[in-house]
Amino acid sequence: MVQKITYFCLLFLLCSFKSQGARGNSSFYFQQLDNSNGLSNSAVNVVYEDKDLLLWAGTWDGLNMFDGTDFKVYNYTNNRSGSNGIGSNVIQDITEGQDGNIWVNTIGGITRIDKRGGELHQYFYNNSSRRKITEKEFELVADSLGQVFCYSKTEGLLRFDPIKDTFVKINIPSQNRKVIKMALDKRGLLWLLQDNGELAVCKYYGNRLRALRVIKHPSGIDNFFYVGDMLYLYCNGYLYSETKDTFVRTNRKLTGIKSICSYNSYYLVLFENQELRVYDKYFRSSSFMAGELKKLAGIKVLHVLSSKEGTLWMGTDGNGLIRIYPKKNLFGLISKAEEAAFNKPARAFCEAEGDLWIGTKGKGIIRLKDFWTTDKNKLQSSILNTAGGLNNNSVYALKKSYPYVYIGTDGAGINIYDLNSKRLIQWSDIDGSAKLPPFSSVYAIQKDSDGSLWLGTSGSGLIHLQLGTTTTGTLFIKSFGQYLSEKTEGLANDIIYAISNTDERHLWIACRYGGLSVLDKENGRFKTFKAFGGQNSLSNNDVLSLYCDKQKGLWIGTSFGLNYLSYRESLKEKPQFVGFTMDDGLPNNTIHAIEEGGNGDIWLSTNKGLARLRAGTNIITTYNENDGLQSNEFSDGAVWKSNTGYLFFGGIYGFNFFLPQNIRGDSRQPNLLVSQLQVGGKSTNENRIQVLRSAKDEVPEYVAEREMNFFRLNLKSISFINPVKNEFSYKLEGIDKNWNYSATNGSIVYNSIPPGHYTLFVRWSNAEGNWTIPTPVFKLRIKQYIWLSYPALGLYLTVLIISGYLFHLYRKNKLEMKYKLEMEYHLRQKDESIHQQRLNFFTNIAHEIQTPLTLITGSVEHFLVSRKNELLKNKENNYFLSLVYQHSVRLTYLVQQLLEFRKAEAGFLKRTDHYIDISKMLNSLTSLFITESRKLGKPYNREIQDGIAGFVDKDKLEKILFNLLSNAFKHSGPQDAVTFKASYSKKRNELCIRVVNAGCKLTDEDVKLLFNKFYTKDGSSYEKPSTGIGLSFAKELATLLKASISVELHAGTIEFILCLPVKTSSGEVDENEVATSAPSYLYESLLQHYEQPVLLNSDEGNKISLIDELHQKTKHSILIVEDNLELRYLIHQVLKDQYIVYEAGNGEEALALLKKNMPDLIISDVMMPGMDGLELCREVKNTPATAQIPFIILSAKGTEENKEEGYEVGADAYIPKPFNINYLQVRVRKLIDYRSRMKELVKDQNISSQFMNTDIAEADKAFLESILKVIENNLDEPGLNANTIESALSISKMQLYRKLKSLAGMTPAEFIKRIRLKHAADMLRNSQYTVSEIIYRTGFNSKSYFFREFKKIYQCAPNDYRAKQFEANIQDS
Repeated sequence: MVQKITYFCLLFLLCSFKSQGARGNSSFYFQQLDNSNGLSNSAVNVVYEDKDLLLWAGTWDGLNMFDGTDFKVYNYTNNRSGSNGIGSNVIQDITEGQDGNIWVNTIGGITRIDKRGGELHQYFYNNSSRRKITEKEFELVADSLGQVFCYSKTEGLLRFDPIKDTFVKINIPSQNRKVIKMALDKRGLLWLLQDNGELAVCKYYGNRLRALRVIKHPSGIDNFFYVGDMLYLYCNGYLYSETKDTFVRTNRKLTGIKSICSYNSYYLVLFENQELRVYDKYFRSSSFMAGELKKLAGIKVLHVLSSKEGTLWMGTDGNGLIRIYPKKNLFGLISKAEEAAFNKPARAFCEAEGDLWIGTKGKGIIRLKDFWTTDKNKLQSSILNTAGGLNNNSVYALKKSYPYVYIGTDGAGINIYDLNSKRLIQWSDIDGSAKLPPFSSVYAIQKDSDGSLWLGTSGSGLIHLQLGTTTTGTLFIKSFGQYLSEKTEGLANDIIYAISNTDERHLWIACRYGGLSVLDKENGRFKTFKAFGGQNSLSNNDVLSLYCDKQKGLWIGTSFGLNYLSYRESLKEKPQFVGFTMDDGLPNNTIHAIEEGGNGDIWLSTNKGLARLRAGTNIITTYNENDGLQSNEFSDGAVWKSNTGYLFFGGIYGFNFFLPQNIRGDSRQPNLLVSQLQVGGKSTNENRIQVLRSAKDEVPEYVAEREMNFFRLNLKSISFINPVKNEFSYKLEGIDKNWNYSATNGSIVYNSIPPGHYTLFVRWSNAEGNWTIPTPVFKLRIKQYIWLSYPALGLYLTVLIISGYLFHLYRKNKLEMKYKLEMEYHLRQKDESIHQQRLNFFTNIAHEIQTPLTLITGSVEHFLVSRKNELLKNKENNYFLSLVYQHSVRLTYLVQQLLEFRKAEAGFLKRTDHYIDISKMLNSLTSLFITESRKLGKPYNREIQDGIAGFVDKDKLEKILFNLLSNAFKHSGPQDAVTFKASYSKKRNELCIRVVNAGCKLTDEDVKLLFNKFYTKDGSSYEKPSTGIGLSFAKELATLLKASISVELHAGTIEFILCLPVKTSSGEVDENEVATSAPSYLYESLLQHYEQPVLLNSDEGNKISLIDELHQKTKHSILIVEDNLELRYLIHQVLKDQYIVYEAGNGEEALALLKKNMPDLIISDVMMPGMDGLELCREVKNTPATAQIPFIILSAKGTEENKEEGYEVGADAYIPKPFNINYLQVRVRKLIDYRSRMKELVKDQNISSQFMNTDIAEADKAFLESILKVIENNLDEPGLNANTIESALSISKMQLYRKLKSLAGMTPAEFIKRIRLKHAADMLRNSQYTVSEIIYRTGFNSKSYFFREFKKIYQCAPNDYRAKQFEANIQDS
């Protein structure tokens, strides 16, 4: 694009030079565009300018859209879907409809271009193969109201239906005449020129076309033309203009008119022979554009268009597109084209005696005689140079102060021209100059109010000069002062380009490369302001120009922008400068000269033309060479303002002069074309044409992926006159906070845009520097990476929260687990320590109790032997003594086992092997359990291999076998078989012993723990008491014997396997090494059975007790529930003399017995097979019929927790084992007495209102008093029942029943009835109420029921009871 812009600028410059060379002969630029410029074909049939000011050119090879620099070409494609190309390359006509639709009439059909959507739609092309194609087959018209009409030679008149997106045929009001030409005016009227020479004016409404008017001419209408708002009819070679509904013929006959175009109040008429002529408004021949018409000689013009910008566009046959537009000479110009002397830059100006003096760099002074009154094309000039006495031809400053003109040159000193004597005075000719320090190169001259001169030099500093005149007219030096930077504190440097006064006191000095200095003339002190001295400082130290405006404000031109210093700020120690640069609209940052116009506008000369800063608005308007400037580059300090207000600016090729208020530019705001838009590296729809207007329009939206987060586009001002004057600024909302300025370069690129939503806004200026409001270009959404999107972040947050929570749970559980493991470890350690302490204690105690045990067993054994005959006579005493002996032996065994277990743990237990007949020993040991099996009713099988003998530790093997067999008999159920097998393997020299019992309920997990110390199966302790060290002790002994012991489960049976290595003898064995095979005395004593009295089973014994209860009704009955027959027998024997005793082996038997007999008290063990004692107590206390029975629990568990558990289920007493017989007897007697007292309590003679004198527990007394109070308060209510008491006491039905049944032996209903009857008896005895009144007052609702229940209690009728009580009272009195 830059190359093309450069090309057109050079072309414009070339045209400018051509026009300057032919000044006066041509005031138009002539430009030709063809294939080399991008035009698709040089044969241009039609040219059209749309509403966006874009130019469309239809050729014989495609459609062209021209934006001022580039052509966009639309060509034919065979894609019939209509989205990429036009239907044919031969373009015949172009028009514009509503919503920016461009309608293109081609050979074979019509194409509609949707500029906004970028879609191309084709019509009629599918039918072209079935008809004959003609050159002008369609007539097409459209307007901004949305009407589109098409006339087809084959199908007639059609109207476009936008809803159906097709053309619909409509009828012509006249009789099917052919249409030659159509047009739509601004009112929406359709003009139809028919083949009969009539012109019909129609309007489409009501779904039909209606004729409003028909225009006729006697000779017929050949054509008609709309020129602006004027309608012309063309009839028989004459034009007729419409005036007040009539047509007036022009005087000139014009044959073969093809089209008429209005331009600058002239008519350009194109004839059928492609000739173009110019006529005035009366259609008279005109010389307007005569030069341009000569250039068109020999060129066949096919179409002429006058654009809104004042440009003529001509489509030609083979010569491309021709553009003709006027030269705009806004400024007066004197250049080398007018004066050959102006081949050097103009540097200074002044006026003397009507002549204009121009100081040049290298040509001296050019004087233009009578400049203001002479035609500028006929100016006469003279030159004042070194030949005329000037000391140097490079003149930088001119200052007129009558009668002198002061001249600053590159020569020594200063030159003075005397206007009176017409002579030039050199510096050396002034008296006293020879004595002064030399100076040269005077660039600035400022006259002070006292008549003195301030001179700015290049290298000689600041000169203050006062001249005087002698009586003879000779000049002399009155005073002279020189200020050099190295000698003067405060002066920036010695190169001074400009000087200006803001007031009488302050002299401002522009120092190149040094900054801005100011001299206080009152005290002679300098002060310098430099750039980069802080915020709002001078923009650059290279100061080129100065100007003081009417408000005493100082304007400072530098090589990097313009600065302004208000008068108020100039008086401050640290003034604030206001800066203007190219970002603010300056054409260039180098400011050569500054001057103020009559209207207060500030004019600047730069390296890129002139600029005008409008007063009050700071709007900057730029002007360049195309506006008539001598060139774009101007000279330093080359500015002057005449007395009449004209401004003069000197440049490198002459100078310009103008009256500022006469400079009026084009105020129109151009549209902006968005092109070459790429989002994410992909071009958008290439057919889409986006034109931005200052008014709001539809804003497109684009979406780009995260990795394609960039875009680029170009902005072009749609201006064909001077597009380089239009500037742009842009801002991407969402990223930029400030506007970015791109001057005339409209390229915008953004990279690495973060995810989000953005809107690109642009502003642009016109030639006058007026900026539009921010206008949106498009909206952009940059997608986030899917893994960084909000749903993903939400998922991450959720996962993080869940992970954190899970980690928290994990950490918490880990800490809890760690804590639990630590606690478990510490508890194990503590338990182990406690167990060790207990074991140590028991071990120590065991050592201590061995002597008492020996005394007990020895004494009992001695008594049994010595009194054998007596004991045989009293079998009961013999049984109890045998029981004492056997259990003392058992205790002795347990003590010895405990001691050896501790030795085994400590590693002090040693094995002692003897040679034994193992088969005989095993037979002897196992035979001792035969009596036990018979007693328990369990099958007992023994399979022992004969002939086994060898070395073995008999004592330890005996203990292992005793533990295994006793464990098998203990933990097998009734009728469950126990099997003992022993075999010897000679191959392995190993004795294998197997002990098997049925009825096993253990699991594989339990088996793994069987040999652990103190392990007992959960719940087993309630049925089979165990210390938990038997199997562990057997394991320790087996390890000591280097034997292995294991256990296996087989479908309800458990098998213990002992594999013991046995060393046999290969020869004779010493008799001392042979041990007896008989069991040890202790082992034999443990399994010895003594004769005992005949013990009846519980059923037989209960029958006897029932008979005793019938005969001895005064005795109370007791139920004993105990699975241990011996203990049950003992308790029975203790209580049988005072009570009737019933027995049960477990909880189920006890419940069955309670259904038949109701004892006065129950004594139960806790650990029993089946239903244990706690469960039995719960059933008894929760059953209404038995809830009042006192319940005593006997248990080997005596901890507080165990007692609390017993009382929780309702036990009345909890007695731990071992217990004292007398204590048991006292507890039984007290509980039975308490129950008896409670029964007596509710008898008539003991009932009192508050139970004050009863010997019962306070809690029970309070409970009965509360019930009694509720009953008495509701005594007369027939509906009084247990629910009333439950609600009043907030007690459950079961609790009330159990408590009352336990205390009074009555249900709540029985208790209420008894209290009613008690009060009825009191009323009969103490009141005069009738029986019916008493029945009502006591809440009975049935007289017969009252009589029946009263008689049951008091053994007589109510009246009889009253009579008896009356007689008794008489007798007492």
